[in-house]
Amino acid sequence: MSSSTSTPTPGPPSGEGGYVYIRSRGAFAELGDGPARLQPVHEREIWIPRHERGDGLLQQPFLHAPIVGVIPDRETLTDVTPNAVLVDLPEDPDALLAKLYRERQQRGPGNSRDGAAFTAIGDILRESLVPPVTSAALYRAAAKIPGVEVVRGVTDAVGRRGIAVAHTERSRRDEWIFDEQTFDYLGERSYFVEDTVDGPAGTVLGTTAVLQRAVVSQLGQRPRR
Repeated sequence: MSSSTSTPTPGPPSGEGGYVYIRSRGAFAELGDGPARLQPVHEREIWIPRHERGDGLLQQPFLHAPIVGVIPDRETLTDVTPNAVLVDLPEDPDALLAKLYRERQQRGPGNSRDGAAFTAIGDILRESLVPPVTSAALYRAAAKIPGVEVVRGVTDAVGRRGIAVAHTERSRRDEWIFDEQTFDYLGERSYFVEDTVDGPAGTVLGTTAVLQRAVVSQLGQRPRR
């Protein structure tokens, strides 16, 4: 596997390669010990199997190091669901949403029915290589969930403006942000909408931006930026 200082190598031609590579930047808040504290924005790289279940790889800074960003942290991810399974979804938004509702019933109670479907859409989008038609279907499916709002002019973690679908449950609002023209997923933003024990309204809980998606041949290989 290549190290964090190795020269990036170009990915294989489109349609070849056994791993999906996702590079993003983001920060999430630490909760549970006083007011929520947003961690430093950091870069994250993940490699996941493309077609068959197997090992993946995660690299991101070791955030509790004395100097953030100096010590790289690599973690092998075992028994990872392949990208092909994750994005094997209906292209019709109504059929896609019905599938997510069915799967929530099979998993058992947790979040509200609508909240679980909205969360599932974010989980699919966050770290996967999604065909454009599927990304658009996920946006339209999310917009059909009761209580979800469409918000324009939302910015991701690197300042790109897009259109978001937003869902509020309890005191938290989550926004999945898309390019307004292509409906390509850009990132997410989460924050409190009312005062809580973990912080006042407006406290940011998470902000991310997906910077690069590619197909590569080997675990740990980086495409050309």
